[in-house]
Amino acid sequence: MNGRDRSAIIFVTITIIFLVGLKSNQKFLNEYQSLAYPARQTSPTFPTYVTGYASPSVSQQVLDILETKTVPEIPLVFDNLLDTEELTNSSVKDDDYIPFFWHMYRSAGETTKQLMGECLGLTLASSFSFPIDNLMFNQDNVRIMRFSNVKYFNVNLQNQAGIYRAKNMGVTNRVETDLGPMVVDALISPNINAVLNTLLSENDIEKYESRVKGGMFMMSRNPIEREISNFYSVKLTTQRPDVAAYSLSDWFGLPSYTGNSLVRQLTNKMDPAIEITMDDLHVAKEVLRRKCIIGLLEEKQESWNRFQRIFDSRWSLKKRHTDEVCQDKLLNWGWKNRNSITPFIDISVEDESQRPDENIVDRTTFRQIAALNQLDMLLYEYTRHLFWEQRLFFYKEESNSLTPQNATSLNVTSSGSEVD
Repeated sequence: MNGRDRSAIIFVTITIIFLVGLKSNQKFLNEYQSLAYPARQTSPTFPTYVTGYASPSVSQQVLDILETKTVPEIPLVFDNLLDTEELTNSSVKDDDYIPFFWHMYRSAGETTKQLMGECLGLTLASSFSFPIDNLMFNQDNVRIMRFSNVKYFNVNLQNQAGIYRAKNMGVTNRVETDLGPMVVDALISPNINAVLNTLLSENDIEKYESRVKGGMFMMSRNPIEREISNFYSVKLTTQRPDVAAYSLSDWFGLPSYTGNSLVRQLTNKMDPAIEITMDDLHVAKEVLRRKCIIGLLEEKQESWNRFQRIFDSRWSLKKRHTDEVCQDKLLNWGWKNRNSITPFIDISVEDESQRPDENIVDRTTFRQIAALNQLDMLLYEYTRHLFWEQRLFFYKEESNSLTPQNATSLNVTSSGSEVD
């Protein structure tokens, strides 16, 4: 047998293995979906020729669960945000609001930050997860600092103290900086309640002669993937040997672990001693419906296109040089803050004792994470529905082209699939 014959045999063998694995992968995905949701799922879809993407499918059962005859009241603090409809009409002046990116952990926050700062050249007021110059952050005047090709105000919106300092520095208004008078282009913070209660609360009218609200947008991610990704991120960066030695089941079995963080943050119930209910889920749903432009991690390109379109005037994008190569890199192959460990969800593996690799997420652990984040799972699927609904903000001229079509249920990661 010559070398060419051996190569042909090897090629055919690899192809057969790939096809068998692909079929097996689909089998396990179908198995999970049949367990998770009943078969009745319908969703209208937006024609792909309009937006260039396949609209996310949504389980009708989840939409039925979230249906309510009465619209719940949302906390008054959300009055500090514009309604989504206000963001899309010309009645709101650019000087009357600041785009606010709610940075939900492990949900493309760093990538979105770089897209705004590096690719569009925006100046940001953000949270920081890297060593910072303490001297600059102890000054009371706004200074411009650069990090990773992005311009930032010298504020840290990570915690309450940093947000309070930023409020006293007047960063939500035109301020004097070392580079002259400037208005920040976007606020970025994971701490939604502190931003709304402090930074975006009513300004001193005598000092600034205006009221600035926030225009909120976010990236939503499957909570199971988000929590797995967060575990590996903590495991890789922690200085504690005991945490570094945790397995997935150890981590999610800790008494201190608090699931449903998306619903908890939107209802300001982060204390794990406080039980959250379906009523809280309804409030969180209403907040996102009325006050947030939704992006989906699984639709990064379409989400980023929408963010640019809705803030086009506020960011003066027509006057800016936008780096197309920079955007393509961050969205498609060089995204920021990706885990160096690549975990795989494989529901064909029953539990941790049967895992062939420590980075495999088994069926038992998968279900454990889902059980601890049930309300977030429901809210996540609702964000997929909102993402589809909000297309009318961006493609109003095509609204008459909508047609209902059968769709599959929530497409969660399954056997052999990566979680970044």
